[in-house]
Amino acid sequence: MRKWTYLVAALLVGGATTTFTGCIDNDEPAGIEQLRGAKAEFIKAKAAFETVLTEIQRVKIEREQVSLESDKVNLELKKVALEKEQASAAWVKDSLQARQDTLAASLKEQLLAIQKKEADTNADLQESLAALEVAMVTAKDEAFGEAIKDVKEALAGITEGELHTYGALDYLKDSNARLLKAKSDLLDFLSDNKYLEDKLNAGIDEAKAALATQEKVLEDMKTFAATPTSEWNTKLAEISKQIAAVNADVVAKSEAIAKQTAEIQPVLADIERENAKLDTKDKSFTIPVVDAALQNDLAGFVKESNVLTSDEFNKVFKQDGATGEYTMIADLNLSGLSLNNYYEATSVVSYIRSAYSSSSSQNVGYIQLFNNAYERVFSYRNNSSIQPTDAEIAKAKGELARMAIDKADKYAIFQKDSTAWMDSYLAYMTALTNYKNYQQTTTWDAIAAKVNTYKALAPAEQTKDKANALLADLKAYGQLRDAVDGATGKIYNVDNKEIRLYNVTIVDDSETPTGNQVTLSNFNSTIQSNAAWILGSQQLATSFYNSTLSDFDGAIQRLILASNTLFGKGGQLTDIIEPKKVGDKYYLPEDVEAGNHTCSYYLYTTAMKDVAIFTNIEKWIALDNSLTADLEKFDDAKKTIADNVATLQAGIADKQDAIWKAELERQLLDYNQSLSSDNPYSVSNSSACQIQALNSLMTTIQNAITNGGQVTYVTYDPVNHKFETVEGTIEKLISDQESKIATAKDAVATAEGKLEAYKTLGKDDKSRFESDLQTAITNAEQEVAFMQAEVDRLNATLKKLLDAYAAE
Repeated sequence: MRKWTYLVAALLVGGATTTFTGCIDNDEPAGIEQLRGAKAEFIKAKAAFETVLTEIQRVKIEREQVSLESDKVNLELKKVALEKEQASAAWVKDSLQARQDTLAASLKEQLLAIQKKEADTNADLQESLAALEVAMVTAKDEAFGEAIKDVKEALAGITEGELHTYGALDYLKDSNARLLKAKSDLLDFLSDNKYLEDKLNAGIDEAKAALATQEKVLEDMKTFAATPTSEWNTKLAEISKQIAAVNADVVAKSEAIAKQTAEIQPVLADIERENAKLDTKDKSFTIPVVDAALQNDLAGFVKESNVLTSDEFNKVFKQDGATGEYTMIADLNLSGLSLNNYYEATSVVSYIRSAYSSSSSQNVGYIQLFNNAYERVFSYRNNSSIQPTDAEIAKAKGELARMAIDKADKYAIFQKDSTAWMDSYLAYMTALTNYKNYQQTTTWDAIAAKVNTYKALAPAEQTKDKANALLADLKAYGQLRDAVDGATGKIYNVDNKEIRLYNVTIVDDSETPTGNQVTLSNFNSTIQSNAAWILGSQQLATSFYNSTLSDFDGAIQRLILASNTLFGKGGQLTDIIEPKKVGDKYYLPEDVEAGNHTCSYYLYTTAMKDVAIFTNIEKWIALDNSLTADLEKFDDAKKTIADNVATLQAGIADKQDAIWKAELERQLLDYNQSLSSDNPYSVSNSSACQIQALNSLMTTIQNAITNGGQVTYVTYDPVNHKFETVEGTIEKLISDQESKIATAKDAVATAEGKLEAYKTLGKDDKSRFESDLQTAITNAEQEVAFMQAEVDRLNATLKKLLDAYAAE
């Protein structure tokens, strides 16, 4: 059947009557070659489709491997969480927490990577389906074509303009996204909540510490209240000795810390040297001179990025004074960059690619140029910030070729309209010059005076000779005025034809008028009309809103209409586009903006406007990829240094932990003792430190001695979680303190209750339940499995149809 179809098609393509003879012609008709080429394209597109199906199977296997890895990581997370629960030291817990976070982040990265691979293969599948559709346009059998079209639409959906109806691939994509989110949510839960348990435990510890503080303060208050006033100075001396002993301990710990630090100092110096490499400004980023077709737009993008000064810019780009176009005359080199600060490089690349420019309040970059051209031709483009796909580029270039066909026709119309505009402008200026007025009215005033003089004559004096003299003056004026705006009065002659008043012939009242003749009495009656009707308005016309001209319109009407036709701007003389005069010649101005999208100027100048990007898009993509690869070298260098630092730090981790611990213990003795800048531990309030607590007690006793028994005391507010200073008698302070201890006990009970609720219900501080998250994953997996089965079924059906189609 297929060969018969080719033969009939070939005969139809030939377009001539065929006579069969006894001879067999071995030469193939031209149509056969076209059909063979079409089938070759179909076979090529079919092979691409099958390649994508193979890749999809590979990605599905990878997804299964990631799923197995996910189970392993989840077990590892729970194992680490158990170790952390059993750990006693804070820094050990933090180390295990970091391990949890690393595992979770690693798995998330794998999940995102496999999602991207699935998205890429689905995009490839969409493109291969589009290629199949194109390949089958010239070589499809109606029955096969309809069946294949139905399956393709069920698989890929239907796109009409900006409206897209979902297909199975779209639903699968959404289902996979929901599954990824569900798994990510569980990872967050497993990581966050074990840390939350530590936080809840820390809350309990804090509440218990606050209670202990309150109880110790109450104990000190009672001891102090029972001490006779004669012994208060002795008490001060005892406290001074305690302070001295603590200070001695601080000195000893400082010496020990210095010794420990000296042991690891060489490694710390190595780490410092490695980190210093990040800030060394010895890096550079270069954009070599690009293809000539890209240079002008590249100059615009670089200027928008503001990474070069004006002088630097002019050393790289040169502007043509006549055209305003830029050429690239030297490599663009950004020097003095560091691994920690190469913003100028990333900035210029982002502006070349796609970025919002605050200076011009618009998006710039080659992708935006492509979007602008693409959306002018095809309306909306979904992927507004990523490189155009091969399918989009092919589509754009096809439309570019079709647009070029219309350009000649649009130019012919534009040339005709621009000639009419220029001619009407020159005619208007000539008519104004001959009339000798523009906004002045002396020409009109002179003829109006003659009309008024004639009107003032007695009827007997309005003779035929005087009437003809006035008529001659009216004609001389009217021909000049009507050349400008066609404003003088008109009447209907005996043949009911409209003529200018000054074109009549006056005859005696005794005669019967013919043609353009009027009787003297008729003329005298008409001349009594308003001067503005006879002569036109005192001021010349400067507006015209009709879409066509009459036989009586003047140069101003022709000019306004011609300007509106060409530029889409008209109605008023002030709206017209004026030609640019150079010497004794007139030209079209360079910076004209069309008033609408239907005028011939707009249709011609935008026929191929901004579509050069379609031709050069592959060059832009190649430049983008090259610059992006150069930027990645910065990240690679940073990673090498980070790996070196991590190796060095791992070698001294235990000793570093010991130093941090010693620093913390020293600060618990004296709050004023500093910690290393990278020490993860700290004391939240100085009142917990021994020196500060002893100083506070000493101040309390000194105040009591000075103020006759009135004391000042620092207590902790467990409700507002802050320390406060109170004054009063010691008895009053003891009473207040006992009530605060009761509040502190409630706070301990509340904190313990939160932990118990979490352990019992599995609910975290974000109102998440692990059981709900597990259920969400199960549901999402079932949904993905269902949609994957549907996609596999449709792919298999489509492949069978294509195999059958190719075999015919």
